[in-house]
Amino acid sequence: MFGFERITLLTLTLLHTSEALKECLKEETTYSYTTCDLQGNRWRVRVPKNSSQCQIEKAEVLTKGKDCGFECGAGQFLNIERETCESCPNGTFSVGENGVRFYDWSVLPPGFTYSAESLTLSDFGYETKVKDCSESTWHPAGNYIISNTDDCASKLSYLAQLKTDGKISFEYQHTDSDMLFHFYIQNKQCKTLHDPASFVFLNTTGAKWGTWEDSLPRGTYLLHWSVNGILLDNNPSLNPVKISVVQITGVESTTEETCRPCRPGFYSSGERPDKCLMCPVDTWSGAGADHCEPCDVTKQYSLPGSRKCVDKPPCSEKNYFVSHSACDENKKMNESYKWVQPQTCLPQHPHSIHLPKSSYKTCAPCNPGFYPSKEDCKPCPFDEYSSGTKACEKCPANTEANVGLWYVWWNELPATMESSCSDFTCPSEQVWIADKEYIQTVKGNTHDNFLILILMLPSGFRKLLGDRMYGQLKFEFELECKKDCKLIFMKNLGNEDKDIIRLWSGSQKRQLFTFDVTTNSPDMSFTWAFRKDNYDDYARIYSLKVTNVADGVADGCTTCSLQKDEDNECIPCPPGHHLVDGVCTTCPPNTILDEYTYNSKSCVACKDGTRSNKEHTRCESDCVFHSSTTGRSYNFSKVPSYISVSTRPGFSSKSRMYNYIFNISLCNNEGYGVAKCSDNLTSSYSNNGPVLGMVCRSTRLPVPSIADKEVEVLSQSTLIADELVEINQRNCNETNHYNTTINSFHKDLDDDLDDVIFHMRYNDDNFLYRCPDGKHVYIHMRCDPLSTTEHIVIDSECPDATCDGCKFDFLWRSINACPLCTHDDYESVTSSCTNDVKKVKHIWKHYPPKCQGGVNLPKDTQDHCVDAVRVTILIILPCIPIMAILILVMYRKNRNIEYKYHKLVLKSGQLPPSDSCALNESDSDRSNDEEYDRIIFQRKKSKSKAKANGFSDSTQLLATDGV
Repeated sequence: MFGFERITLLTLTLLHTSEALKECLKEETTYSYTTCDLQGNRWRVRVPKNSSQCQIEKAEVLTKGKDCGFECGAGQFLNIERETCESCPNGTFSVGENGVRFYDWSVLPPGFTYSAESLTLSDFGYETKVKDCSESTWHPAGNYIISNTDDCASKLSYLAQLKTDGKISFEYQHTDSDMLFHFYIQNKQCKTLHDPASFVFLNTTGAKWGTWEDSLPRGTYLLHWSVNGILLDNNPSLNPVKISVVQITGVESTTEETCRPCRPGFYSSGERPDKCLMCPVDTWSGAGADHCEPCDVTKQYSLPGSRKCVDKPPCSEKNYFVSHSACDENKKMNESYKWVQPQTCLPQHPHSIHLPKSSYKTCAPCNPGFYPSKEDCKPCPFDEYSSGTKACEKCPANTEANVGLWYVWWNELPATMESSCSDFTCPSEQVWIADKEYIQTVKGNTHDNFLILILMLPSGFRKLLGDRMYGQLKFEFELECKKDCKLIFMKNLGNEDKDIIRLWSGSQKRQLFTFDVTTNSPDMSFTWAFRKDNYDDYARIYSLKVTNVADGVADGCTTCSLQKDEDNECIPCPPGHHLVDGVCTTCPPNTILDEYTYNSKSCVACKDGTRSNKEHTRCESDCVFHSSTTGRSYNFSKVPSYISVSTRPGFSSKSRMYNYIFNISLCNNEGYGVAKCSDNLTSSYSNNGPVLGMVCRSTRLPVPSIADKEVEVLSQSTLIADELVEINQRNCNETNHYNTTINSFHKDLDDDLDDVIFHMRYNDDNFLYRCPDGKHVYIHMRCDPLSTTEHIVIDSECPDATCDGCKFDFLWRSINACPLCTHDDYESVTSSCTNDVKKVKHIWKHYPPKCQGGVNLPKDTQDHCVDAVRVTILIILPCIPIMAILILVMYRKNRNIEYKYHKLVLKSGQLPPSDSCALNESDSDRSNDEEYDRIIFQRKKSKSKAKANGFSDSTQLLATDGV
């Protein structure tokens, strides 16, 4: 009962909004439903059609309406007054199931919002093209809504409230692989739903439109369409994403006006219309039309889906094209000129030009592989060939037909090709026109459509021509544009989505593009899609050649040096073999040949530091390198099989990161490399498989998400190097064969070793216009004895590892990059001799040692020696007593001489002249030694007396003896 009272109060509030308004008449009112309650019930209420003009003073008794789960079918609406389903009136439509469809993008429909932000990467080497992203958002464009074309991240959002289980679907066009298109759904708590159906990265669709749909349970949801563009390789802009129709079913409706009028240029009529039909050419309609009004074709025209007729201007050269008839038996064709249809100019206008007169001209020759017949050009039979100017000839013995497609003349559109438009608004169904020497896009206004040319290969290609290639596609083309036209080249394998191979923007001089076909399947096709930016823009293709095509024709014969198989096709020498005297022979040591060959093509020698692999198909490194420059040997076998390195990241205001991830495979990889890069997107976004080689690169981006989960996206995986060229050790200032500096990294201050450089290469014909010598990678292996892990450094001047997109440099610091140790890396130190033993120690000349492996540091040794100090002591010790005795004897002898001297002085009173400083031998002989001894003793007894007489003891004794 509480719910009914609440509804009554709400109704009374609506009824009594103004006391001054008059009472509503019945025809001035309508019925509406209240919102559904928790039990799924709702009530029918009468309300004014215009509450500002009248009011309902007497409220009716509320009646319970249809349950909230009640639905009408497509083309119907619920009449609330009768509570029955009725057909939509002419000029309107409905999707049924309480659904809504957004198709008119003249303005942004209610409920949609958009936002944008800038990627701030300037500090990390990436300069954004747009600094202010406030205008880089989604823009309504009439028949669709279009995203931004720059590197801003923009998002389109819609709030959907589903009262019952329903569906979401939308049609989109996505043509640029550098634009990441992401659709995801959030619940009312703003948490992202991460199931595969509601969290998806959408694949490029080429020039066609794609459709995505998903089921949703009852609830409230935020739908997000997000684009994140990265402008790589100096591209000025990106192709935008377009969304044409968004349809949601299961939404709640409270009024009977569920039929919506058709937009201008469309109409509806008949029973239960569920969609509006496009007005055909030369007709128009306004909004809500049930039929299309014709234009006055004598002076007006309109394209399909027009909302008005346009006056025809005077005719000019851009309003006609040349047409050729089939060649007659005289090899003549009628060259005539026709107006572009539908005719959008007025030939009767006084300022109009006239069509040039038709004339007969000599037919262009047949294309190679065809021969001229009376009516037209016929294909040569199998195993026959023709240059196109004469009859087919049989291939000589020991040869086979060079089968393919060779379109160099364009009398008409070949049977294997067709043209179409991406939408119904093109002025002509034939949008690529053959013009003898080239095929060209149609003139005139084609609006925003793609002009499509398709080459169909229903049987695909024949056998592999190499280890990975089935054939080559080459075409010579030219673009003439006033501003920003685009040409997209795509491939399609069977029923899979188209894979964009290459995109060109703006005018392009005449040039040759080559694509190596490495995949094969039945119903294979290649597509060219051209979009104009100006009335006069055009694309031309001068020649198209595809080799090794199944069911193709031959322009010549190839030497078949070997026998033929059961299909009468040549059996070539396999890769790694060459022809010697008619026999397939393995290439000599350290030479390679990386292709199948039918002739005596020479094997190619491997360069410095490399050797041939077992199959002689690639030059490889066994991780052992001997430097001819320094004489040092290296062993890199301890480095990982492949290693990853990331460039410095950039961050947006919401911390979204963008950077590159490189995977590098150095050695022991058979010369092919084991570095693997792959996209982690869902299959609906990318059909590209992983790439494998010596060096590959992926772009890492986060997805815009407010959820608690963060999803990293790896995309745009590409090969940077797929073969090893050479290994060398040169000075940092030397240059290589390509006149580029080898080393981009300065040597360490205390380093006397040059880096060992692994030179790798990738010859991609798709990038020859920008890298004529291919892409080159230099891995600088630097000895770092202090490094405990493998550490790779990128040059700070080129934060993406390259400054020009052609030369890539990496500095790999590792102890495993040090040379093998030799005897020259250490020295011996000998100790002094102790206890007849001297010790010999071995130490590194540098610490830590700038080498690893190789010769080990020898163990300490001991040698026998003679201890000179100890021997000297042993010799001296016995001499000490002898020396003491000699000193004593000398001392006594010296006392004796002194005595004799004094005695002589006392005896003579004076010193006699001396003939000698020494005594005679006779003077030393005394017979009265005993008396002398006695006198000496007496002298000592009379010492005091002698002193009293004023003489010394010795003088007194001598004097007495003289009396």
